[in-house]
Amino acid sequence: MATSDIVLAIRIEHRNFARLLDILEQQAQGLEREGRLDQDLVGAVLDYFVGYADQCHHPKEDLVYRKLRALQEDAEAEQGDLLEEHEELERVTGRLADLVRETRGQASPADDRLATAMRRFLGFYRDHMGKEESQLLPAAERLLTANDWKSIEFDLFDKPDPVFDPAAEQNNQALMTRILAMSGGRDARSPTASAGGGGGGLGEAASLAQFNDAMAEHGLGARLSRAAEGGYRLAAPEGTLVTIPELGEAEAVRCAIYFLKGQGSLP
Repeated sequence: MATSDIVLAIRIEHRNFARLLDILEQQAQGLEREGRLDQDLVGAVLDYFVGYADQCHHPKEDLVYRKLRALQEDAEAEQGDLLEEHEELERVTGRLADLVRETRGQASPADDRLATAMRRFLGFYRDHMGKEESQLLPAAERLLTANDWKSIEFDLFDKPDPVFDPAAEQNNQALMTRILAMSGGRDARSPTASAGGGGGGLGEAASLAQFNDAMAEHGLGARLSRAAEGGYRLAAPEGTLVTIPELGEAEAVRCAIYFLKGQGSLP
């Protein structure tokens, strides 16, 4: 079975999306129960989905899906048309963002259309990501070869006009940080909040230095650093454990924590 850093990146991005959907879920509940909505927070979340999903996330998935569909005639029958779903997600997100803008400045933006649009957005996005996690990514890991992944990576990163927008990738990392600060920090199901357990601050690590300091406090030999060829390198005294694509420093730390937990090195 061949795999790629692209799959790792998509799964990390799905976790981030899930955190933002949880924030929107809380806002939808407040709107339905009390007619209350934090319009600035909801607007920032939707800006993230519009900017990051359309410019950075979906292009990665589209390339994987196209490659898989070229090899597997029944891919569309099994998984639906992922490209059409991405177009529909863009429309659903745009309609919701328009409704939120219409209510901006209202003291009590109670509106059945807005509540319905938020529920449609939440349901569609969760179903869509669930399908990708249960069908698209496992099929891609099972069927695509190392050469297939190299071809996808070339289309994404190496062409003069890459498929996805690297500048948007970096800009939206800052937006994600702002959203989490606006929402009061990490939600209860945040992967960073639970990854490190109770002591030593590993779950609080957001930078390479904080991560490496926390690893030393835990008596673990792994260290995370920038890689000369780009991205990040998680290494132990015996050698490289895993390479991590260019996802932003905080995302690289989260990825390293997930990897170590999967290896049984962390509780």
